[in-house]
Amino acid sequence: SAENGGKPISTRRLYMRKKFFMIGGGLLAAALLVTVLFVNWPAQNANVPSAAGEKNPTQPANTSAPNIPLPTDIPYTISEVERAAGFDVQEPAYLPAGASFDHAAYQNSPRPRVTLHYKFVHETYGDMGAFFQIVQEPQAAESPDPAACGATGSECQIIPVGEVAVYYRLTSPTESLFWDANGFSFSLLRTAGEPEKIYKDELLKIVEGMLPLSADPVMVSRAPGIALSVLEDSFAYAEPLQVITEGEMSYGDLGRLMKEPILEHPAELRVWVSVYFNEAWQYKPLPESPAFRGCVVVTINLADGSPMGASGPLSNGILLECDT
Repeated sequence: SAENGGKPISTRRLYMRKKFFMIGGGLLAAALLVTVLFVNWPAQNANVPSAAGEKNPTQPANTSAPNIPLPTDIPYTISEVERAAGFDVQEPAYLPAGASFDHAAYQNSPRPRVTLHYKFVHETYGDMGAFFQIVQEPQAAESPDPAACGATGSECQIIPVGEVAVYYRLTSPTESLFWDANGFSFSLLRTAGEPEKIYKDELLKIVEGMLPLSADPVMVSRAPGIALSVLEDSFAYAEPLQVITEGEMSYGDLGRLMKEPILEHPAELRVWVSVYFNEAWQYKPLPESPAFRGCVVVTINLADGSPMGASGPLSNGILLECDT
């Protein structure tokens, strides 16, 4: 051909130019379509309510909107979940060796629920991660949930702890406990720990430390031989220890009282009394910052109120766990 300086025009080049033009035009049209849809989508969906109880599929998973649990991977403090829940959270006064608080979580629906997570570092096995969790929520109409005790509802052992019935269930390798107190339902689930070990006694001690003090007065008519050790010196009661009402002794506001039933001996009761002293080892009303404080444990026979023994340590500024 004489066109193009006598050189033939490549039909392949024309085809490629046509192909690129078609592709470019198609991409431009697609971009315009996406833009139109993006602009119009909010208007089309602004008045469309979501179905009751159905999450919006476009809502981020970590939203803090109402009725959606706070993400549990964030270490919330107990004070933070208390503010969200609107009630005081009960914390265990006792933890097994190696256990420590990790974080708290809060869920608002179907009713306010707080979960305390505890981790465990074993002296032999090292860091074992999540040890147990404690859930607290307003008491349900039917509590504990019958399903918590197995399909037949009979797989729990009912153990009295003070005036509270605690439901205990062993589903090796986990253990669960359920109880109600002061208008709240509690559950404790242990998921880790030493292999093959059952933590029943320690878990019951955790529950016991979360229960309110009983309002029933306890009389210890006479407790001879009660002695406290203070910096290698001893101090003995010259008068019988007498617990009149909760939180008081016959000498005045000198301490606090806790009552602990002895599971192995139902006819006995262990009374824990925190006693405060001044520097001269004399009784005096509870000061704001006591120089020394300690505890004494008296075990009495419920049949006649007679004491069966007592002991306890003292230390500077720290209330130690009493020995029996």
